[in-house]
Amino acid sequence: MSLSLAIALNVLLDVAVLGGLAWVMSRAGKLAPHTSNVGARPAPSAVAPPASRPRPARAGSRRTPVAA
Repeated sequence: MSLSLAIALNVLLDVAVLGGLAWVMSRAGKLAPHTSNVGARPAPSAVAPPASRPRPARAGSRRTPVAA
């Protein structure tokens, strides 16, 4: 690919991206406004207790480390 072809392709793609961005930004009026659900409450969910983990060995203990 020659340098002039690469520059021309880059310019065309830049124009296409800017055109697409302008089109998307011009359609912002069609978006629905946010509605608040103040009265709605989320369903309660059960929370599991945290898993117990073995405590680290204290200094001077005779426990040998286990490879993971």
